[in-house]
Parts: sequence; C-alpha cells; structure tokens
Amino acid sequence: PPGAAQEPTPAPAAEAPGWRPVAAGQEYGSGDARITHLRLCDAAGYSPGVWRGGEEAVLEMRIAPRREVAFPIAGLTLKDRLGQPVFGANTGARLHGERLEAGREALLRLGFRLPELASGRYVASVAFASGSPAQHVQHHWADDALELTVANPHHNGALVAAPALWASLGAADG
Repeated sequence: PPGAAQEPTPAPAAEAPGWRPVAAGQEYGSGDARITHLRLCDAAGYSPGVWRGGEEAVLEMRIAPRREVAFPIAGLTLKDRLGQPVFGANTGARLHGERLEAGREALLRLGFRLPELASGRYVASVAFASGSPAQHVQHHWADDALELTVANPHHNGALVAAPALWASLGAADG
C-alpha cells in the first residue's frame, strides 16, 4: 500500500562497505547464537559516514546460531556521549513464528526511522534473543558495538527533537 514501509534490497556480503565484525569484549548471553557482523545503512543499502537524523535506517545483523532458535528478537539501544540511553528499536513480535537453523548463518534486518537527534557521536549496543518481548532468552548482547555520527542542521537545543506535524497563524480577534 502507498506510504507503507518497504523492505530494502538484499544485503551484500559481510565484506562489503559498512559491515563490521562484532569483536569479543563487553558482551553476554547464552551463546546459543551470536551476532558476527553488523551494519547500519539507509533503505538503499548505503552506509553513510554521517547521518542527519529523521531518515529511514536499517540495522543489519549476521547471526550464527549454534542451535535452532525460534521466535527471534533483535534490536539496538543508542546511547549519547554520557552513556545514557537515547532510544531503542527492536523487532518485537514481527518475526514471531520464524526460526533460525543451527549452523546456518542468517541475515536479520530491522528498519526504523532514526529520531531527530542532536549533532554528535553516539554508540549502540545490539542484542539478539528469542521468545517474546516480555519473556525472552538473551543469546547475545554486545555493548557499544556500533558507532554513529549525526550532523543535524535543524538542531533545536534538545537531545531528541519531535518534528512538528503542522503549525498555523491567524488573527486572534475573534
């Protein structure tokens, strides 16, 4: 339908620009599945060096399951320079009923609108789990696995701006 979000074209190989391996470090989880590579790109598959805020973004994760994983959930939490969570996005129940086969790498993609953020550098923690948003098993959580730079020309002095939907001006004389 018109105006509905469309899934972008298939992702290139993990060696393509923008993909980065998820290094061992500040991570935890069951280990039943691991995020091996990830990238943040636009709807066309391009990974911009600098984001403006407000555009459509796609988080892509390559997942290596060690066992079958049912009802996958994936997402990210973006943090500011002080480490405070600014926003999060996840698949929720959108992949309910899907399964990842043990030993077969999967590509998980999540499209969302990047908020109107203040200019600056941000880091994202990424996660992969199974179950439901309310009750799940965390298989892999990687802190500060992704960096993002925003240069927003419409800065309004706040960390996150809510774009105005409309405005009006008229005579007040009754």
